Amino acid sequence: RQQWQKVYASRIPVSQARQEIERLAERYKELRMTMPSGVQRTFEMESVAGRMRALAPEVKYSVQEVKDLLQSSDQGKRLLGLSVAEWSGDPIYFDLVLHLITHSETAFEQTIALRAGQKMVSKLDTEQKKNLQAALIEQRNFNQEEKRWIKPDSNRWILSDRLLSALNE
Repeated sequence: RQQWQKVYASRIPVSQARQEIERLAERYKELRMTMPSGVQRTFEMESVAGRMRALAPEVKYSVQEVKDLLQSSDQGKRLLGLSVAEWSGDPIYFDLVLHLITHSETAFEQTIALRAGQKMVSKLDTEQKKNLQAALIEQRNFNQEEKRWIKPDSNRWILSDRLLSALNE
């Protein structure tokens, strides 16, 4: 996947990277609005998120820009922020990623937040690890109305298992 992402990013001139990644954020919102939920929509949204990760090193967002994206009320911008945070694996974004794990608007958003958390787990301090573990345990008590999206036999359950295992290493 990483090799494909590098090839994809290398085909886009640096000057166009920000324009392209912002177009992808709009495409994500369009997919959510126009396609019925299901396997095909998830595949399309994963494709958008993957292209965002591929472009992340080219856009050269500042830390503050990424933090602003992660806190945006715009779901496309939040996905963009999560994609950059996942690509970087930098724990400087941990608190905002943790917030999106516990307060995701959608199951897909939580999936990307979990993957971003997985990329930074080895760099977290003891307090951050404790907070992540508590959040995962709470979110595994699935309740769609309360936006706790981690359901047994889901990809999020598998991701949360991996994270919980990594936290105990």
